[in-house]
Amino acid sequence: MASSTAPGFGLEARSEADRRDERPGDCDARNTGGTPSRTAANPPPLSPDRYLGAFREHRRYLNFASLGPASEPVIEAGDRLNRAAALADTASERLLALQQPRALASLARLSGFREENITLVPNTSSSLVQVAMGLPEGTRVVAGGYQFPANVWPWRNAATGGRTTAHFIGALDEPVTPELVAANLGASTDVVSISAVDFRTGYRADLARIREAIGDRLLVVDAIQAFGVVEEDWTLADVVVAGGQKWMRAGQGTGFMALSDRALERLLPLAANWAGIEDSLDLHRERHVPRHGAARFDATRLSPVLAGCFAEALELIEGVGPGWVATEIAARYSLIENLAARNGLRVLSEREPARRAGIAVIEAPSPEAALRAAEAGFSFTRHDALRLRFSLHASTRPAAIEELVSVLAGT
Repeated sequence: MASSTAPGFGLEARSEADRRDERPGDCDARNTGGTPSRTAANPPPLSPDRYLGAFREHRRYLNFASLGPASEPVIEAGDRLNRAAALADTASERLLALQQPRALASLARLSGFREENITLVPNTSSSLVQVAMGLPEGTRVVAGGYQFPANVWPWRNAATGGRTTAHFIGALDEPVTPELVAANLGASTDVVSISAVDFRTGYRADLARIREAIGDRLLVVDAIQAFGVVEEDWTLADVVVAGGQKWMRAGQGTGFMALSDRALERLLPLAANWAGIEDSLDLHRERHVPRHGAARFDATRLSPVLAGCFAEALELIEGVGPGWVATEIAARYSLIENLAARNGLRVLSEREPARRAGIAVIEAPSPEAALRAAEAGFSFTRHDALRLRFSLHASTRPAAIEELVSVLAGT
């Protein structure tokens, strides 16, 4: 396949990084309570070439929907903070103590929620369990039935236990549209749970129209496949949960949960533990109360090292801007879509630009074609025999996309 130029991909200043990576690589119903607070300084603006130069993933890595390889600044932050923890002097303790507030400040700026309405979590899955367990008895939930299992099983388990009831909607690979949600709402529906971007199809939910359809019901959003790489008004949701290990590229064990004031009023911290209790170490007290804000859902103290890694990743996104990241991803999606069509490959993922993010799904023409892609060193996810999911980030090289399509098409 002949190479095409890549204007508009933001890679003009990346020649040094490209040469390096030619070698095999290594690794209102909204209730946010007003303007996000600013307890930490905004990170300085970052040029696109500085942003792109922070990453070292293999040039044929196309699997960000499974795991986003962390940047060099994140790796360096982890090393620096681990060494501080090992030293354990007063200055090191102060450094470690700064990391969680740093991450929360960045999350407030990126999400629109106040810092006190956000808490750090180790993953998306356990946080959705927190939400499902914390709903009042008798709550009726509507949820997509074929979302990633982390956003299905908490509702199933809560219903099995008799605490809530759950109604699952949609068919396999059917988009959870505002129309589908509206058609399945009942007068007694209290909560709607959706994925911001579907993990199999790449379909991006229309949060504004879904909010309009459900009125003042609680809206829970699993944002792991979207946060940081799409421009979105996250305050349309009452609960936003996202792990940081995929598109935010912060590493395993990072994530956040943001809750509206309404959600904080309605959800009980039943799956929290001592860290969610005010002065829980004061054993002389006869009565303890939950901590203020989202911190009431904390089970234990999370690693300040991971908090620092998360902050580093978030500030990298802030420095270049989520809008720039989203534009670069959109350009790569258009490239793979156009090249696939030109080479007779069927694109199974969403075509409408407003309803997609970074996930492109292509039907392999044969099992041998899928095997060729794997043997050529491309990292991707195979969901069915011929259904191949490729997830593209701002650091994905256009040349790698061209090479992939050529391998799949056998040209």
